[in-house]
Amino acid sequence: APLKVGGFTIHDERGDPKRWLNIPETLIYSSNVATARIADELGKDKLSAMFTGMGFGERPSIELRERAGPIWPRYWGRTTVMTTAYGHGIAVTPLHLANAYATMVNGGIWRPTTLLKVAPGQAPAGRRVLSEQTSARMRQLLRLVCLYG
Repeated sequence: APLKVGGFTIHDERGDPKRWLNIPETLIYSSNVATARIADELGKDKLSAMFTGMGFGERPSIELRERAGPIWPRYWGRTTVMTTAYGHGIAVTPLHLANAYATMVNGGIWRPTTLLKVAPGQAPAGRRVLSEQTSARMRQLLRLVCLYG
C-alpha cells in the first residue's frame, strides 16, 4: 500500500502490489515503497554514511576543473532518509552514479574516477566501502534487474 510519511505519500509507479516484496523484487520492480521502508529501518546515519562512502558528498575527483558537485540534503529528517533512498532529495552526477555502480560490483572498493588510461593492475588506491560478500550479492541482484526489470 502507499506509504504516508508526514504530509507526503510514497507510492510505486507500476501500481502498488497487493503483497510484500522481497529484496530482489524490490530492485526488479524499482519499488519506492519497499526502498523507503528499508531506508527507514537503516536510519539516517547508515544511509548518509553509505552515500558518503560512495563519494556522493563531494565533487568527483576527475582531471577537469569543471566538475559538478552533488545537491546534498542539509537536514536528514525521516522523510529525507526515505526519499533519498530511491533518488529524490539528492542529486549526483552521472559520473558519481557510474562510480557507485563500479564500487558495488568490483568487490566493494571505491576508487577515484579518472579520465586517463590506466595500465592493467595499476588502478589508483581505493577504500573499502562494501564487503566482498555484499559486492557479490549486489552483482547477483543487479543481474536480476537486467534480466527481469
